[in-house]
This record gives sequence, C-alpha cells and structure tokens, in this order.
Amino acid sequence: MEIDLAKIDPKHLKISFLPPRDEMSRRDLLLGFLRPHYEIVPAVEKDRCAAWRGCSLCVSSCPQEAVSLKEGSAFIDKDKCTACGACLPSCPAGAISSPLLDPAVLDLSLESLLPRGETEHEPRVVLIYSEDTEPLLTRERGSLPLQLLELRLPCIGALSPWLLLRSFDLGADGVAIVPCSPSCRHRCEVERWKQTVRFVQALLVKLGMDSIRIRVFPVVGEGAEPLANLFGAFLEKVKEIGPSKLCNGRGKEEKLSLVALLHDLGKRFNINGSGLSGAEIPFGIVRVRPGDKACTLCGACPDRCPTGAITLWEGADLSQLLFDHSRCIACEACIKVCPEQVLRMERTLDFSRLGETTVLAEDRMARCQRCGKGIAPLTMMRKIQDQLAGKKAATPSGLGEFCPDCRIFGNLSLREGRSDQ
Repeated sequence: MEIDLAKIDPKHLKISFLPPRDEMSRRDLLLGFLRPHYEIVPAVEKDRCAAWRGCSLCVSSCPQEAVSLKEGSAFIDKDKCTACGACLPSCPAGAISSPLLDPAVLDLSLESLLPRGETEHEPRVVLIYSEDTEPLLTRERGSLPLQLLELRLPCIGALSPWLLLRSFDLGADGVAIVPCSPSCRHRCEVERWKQTVRFVQALLVKLGMDSIRIRVFPVVGEGAEPLANLFGAFLEKVKEIGPSKLCNGRGKEEKLSLVALLHDLGKRFNINGSGLSGAEIPFGIVRVRPGDKACTLCGACPDRCPTGAITLWEGADLSQLLFDHSRCIACEACIKVCPEQVLRMERTLDFSRLGETTVLAEDRMARCQRCGKGIAPLTMMRKIQDQLAGKKAATPSGLGEFCPDCRIFGNLSLREGRSDQ
C-alpha cells in the first residue's frame, strides 16, 4: 500500500541520501548524494511508554542499538534506526508506532489480498517477505504460483502473532514466510521471530489444524531449487489438507489487537480446557506461592508492571491485588521486584481467563481509630511492627492505630497536654 509522505507525522520521517542498496548511475555518483529522500521510521508515543516503570524491552529488541531510555521514556535515534520494525512487537504498551506497520494499514492490505465472495475454492497463501528478499522474488516472479498473495514487511523481525492470525482470520489457508538473508542490513534477531512462528503454529494445533499451514522457506542461493518449485509443493500440501476453518469475515474494529483475536477464537472454538504452555507463549499467569510468607499488598508489583496486568485496589475495609491475564506478557518484572518473593510466573495462555480479572491476594485494612480511614493491609502492618521489634526500635506512637494525619494530630495534642502541666 502506497504511503503519502505529505500526510506522515514528521516524527516518523528520517531524511537521508541514496542508501547503499540502491543502484547508482553515473549521474548519481555526481549528484546523488545531494538528492535527499525520506525514510519512514518508528517513533515513540511518550505518554504511553512504560519506561518509567522500569520497562526496557524495546531496548533489548533493537538490533541496531538505536533505542535508549531518556527521561522516563524510550527514545529512538533516527540516525541509527534502519526502520526494521523489530521494536514494535516487543513493546508491551503499544507505545511504538510506524505508519508502515500500523495494524489498520496492514489490515487493509490483507483485506485487499483476501477478497470475499469466491465461489470456487483454491488455496490462498499469504507470502510474507522483506525488502531484503524482494530482489530474489522479483527474479522469479514470472514463475510464482498465482495463489501466492504477497505482503512485504521492512524486515521479518517485524513479524507479529497478530499478523499471522489475522491472515487466517481473513481467509488465508496458509502463510509462507521468506526470511531475511544473512546479509540483511537490519540484522534482525532470528530467534525472536521464529518464536512468534512457533507460538502461532502451536495455536493452530490447539484449534485442531495443522501447524504446516505456516512454513518458513530458506533463502535459496545459486544452484538451489527455485522458490517457485518450493512454493508449488507448499500450495499442493495446503490444498490437500483443505480450507482453513479460522476464517470469520471482517470485524476490523474489534480485531486490531492480538488479545481481541484470541478472545474471538476462544469463543468460536469453545476452548475452555487446558491452555497453551511453553517458552514461546507470549502470555503469562502470575500466582502467589503458598507457604509461610504472605503477600503484604505493598504495591511494588503494580508499580513495576509495564502493561497494567497487576493492579492494587484499596477500599475502606479491604485491599486486593488484582490480575488481568490478557495484559500479562510474562516479562517477570513483578517477580523481580517483589520484596517477599511470593510471586511465581507460568508462561501460559488460558483462553477462559482472557478478559477476566482474578484476585491474587487480599487482606483486611487496618482502620484509623480516630477517623475510620483505611491505613494499610493488616499483613503489611504486622510485618512493619515485627521489623521494628526485631531492631529493638521504639514503635512510633499510634502506628497501626491511627492514620498519618491523625497520628500527627495525636502527637501534637500529647505535647500540648504536657506543656499545660
């Protein structure tokens, strides 16, 4: 899909000159480096970034080391950025965006590739490739099967579970992936996108389908079997196993996120039993370990969680630590920050818990004896008192009995009473 640069926010534009990958004429050698052009790059929405909570997943995902943390937010150095898009799938808060990889734009591209209303079914396969392998496909395009529906990404490192699932949801019977070559200028981390492929393949099996509907093709070299032959064999296999049963029409507004798609699949296929577990699962379930130690509901884990999967609710009489499975990305930030070490993480996708909030821990609130205001959970108060007793420190007057405001008022009253005497 063509992008009108005039409509692009300047924060997404990087000015540069002829890149090394472009063919250069004699005229370009003389004047080409004086002819600037614009490249579309990702940018950070600072108000959505969770770096202030300690999140740095985008930093570790960038193969160019173009992402850093500054003033509580992620920052992308345009000079280093090659616009590969690898940082987008890694951002748990959706704070990094790119006009080329916007879900709405990709969705329109998929809809144009997978039109509705075909009367005679032939297997339709979405071919996902990168700018790096486009010359290879161009050389063979005349012999490629017509059922291949081409979708180009800046780099395969930008591949996301949502893109793969949405392809099937819109009517694809298979997905063929041609990865970047070893000499790709983006230097994407292969294991990251392969983990994405393994997750969706496992999900297809869970839905009663064959994992071979998604296949990664090698980047062939000189003397190897032509890609056209490999694609043809794949199409025959897809035709043999029959149409995909994931197709569910459009519903674009409700399906522009991975969680929305998974929630829809869970309802359609009535998946209420065991979920998916494994190292490739991008979701987690947090539990409180049983044992002598108890969660004090201190609020450290909600403050560190980059997605808001864990929240702390406090009422007049009760405090609860709440968990939303659909938001958890299994980053384990909550486990690392927990002072009691009572949390544990399972890399699991449980369809029955998507969209539901569960209680991890709860406790009654200690209430101020003067104004009735909640002070803190009782477990936390007991821990503080035990620590002070262990250090043989004098317990502050009114601790556990009065809120901070009333404790100050009580101490002032006590001093005034002594001065009167």
